[in-house]
Amino acid sequence: MARNRLHLSQERIGEHIIMVTFPRVVIDDDQIVANAERIAELGAQRGVDITAVVKGVAGYTPLIKRIAQSPVRALADASLEHVRAYADVPKEKWFIRIPMLGEIPQVVELTQMCMISDRITADRIEEYCETHNLHYSVLVMAEVGDLREGVEDNELVALTRHVESLPRVQLAGIGTNVSCYGNILPGAENMADLIAKVELVQRAIGRELEIVTGGNSSSLRMLEEGTLPPAVNNLRCGESILFGRLPCYEEDIPWLEQHPFTLETEIVELKEKPSFPWGQVGNGAAFGEEPEFEDKGRRLRALVVMGRQAMYMDGVYPLDPGVEILGAASDYTVCDVTESARTYQLGSTMEFSLDYSAVASGFTHGGMDIRLRSTLQR
Repeated sequence: MARNRLHLSQERIGEHIIMVTFPRVVIDDDQIVANAERIAELGAQRGVDITAVVKGVAGYTPLIKRIAQSPVRALADASLEHVRAYADVPKEKWFIRIPMLGEIPQVVELTQMCMISDRITADRIEEYCETHNLHYSVLVMAEVGDLREGVEDNELVALTRHVESLPRVQLAGIGTNVSCYGNILPGAENMADLIAKVELVQRAIGRELEIVTGGNSSSLRMLEEGTLPPAVNNLRCGESILFGRLPCYEEDIPWLEQHPFTLETEIVELKEKPSFPWGQVGNGAAFGEEPEFEDKGRRLRALVVMGRQAMYMDGVYPLDPGVEILGAASDYTVCDVTESARTYQLGSTMEFSLDYSAVASGFTHGGMDIRLRSTLQR
């Protein structure tokens, strides 16, 4: 796997000078824990458990340990590599992706529950559990319109009855997905559809289901407004915990904390240059985006170490309001600092706020230092 080059710089903490590795992401973990606690508290008031989706931080265990200490029911991930990194964290773990058949042994060993939508997957889990004298729980995913994973009514009853007949695979509940592939928002209609499916299954198997999980962070609005059906007793929340945001609505949640992830990197070139390139223009771009330029004359431009090979740069925003990101190549980001009130120098640190896409891509890529703010303040 390609790695971004790390640059060393010095930072003074108290009377000590320490070496700092750039690029670096500093996480305000207290903000994230506060978000998890507030969401879990709201859920408890409405009879809804919260499962913390931590796939966006790519198994970064120091942060996941702190989230696990909050009153969320479980941790959820979609990568076995990530789950393995925090396997020793004492919290229930869900695998919120349908496992590939070859992954089933690891899924059963590392997690307590996964999502399924097919009889073959259920049977393979049963076979592994039988061979190894284990038991395992599954959530059958129901389709309500987003068109990601999930089965429709004509298959749902047959599948849940089959799972219910398996000795070692426990049907824990029904789940659905919204505001993802199809960008379909949760609402009264699709939540009513989910509950109708739940009731259909419960009649078919002759018992109540333990879990009805009604979507992700985008369902928090219904939870807050009290319009989430009472039968929904679980939500899977990731972006709201990590960023205090309502996905698909593209809104901040006012009672949560935002912007806990800060990218710090170093200026390696600072020069006044023309703002418009010259010479014959080629076709295409390495990362699929044709650059656009505006001629503003000569501008003071800072080249910082971080590029598209390491992070989704459209999710990176300067914290200095006088800085404008002009564009990024594989290893560098070019910034216009002409309007900044700060006097930058070569070697100066520049800070950026990161959204979910930037964090998920950057943490998965690796090659940068990641620190909790709480540990830096000691």
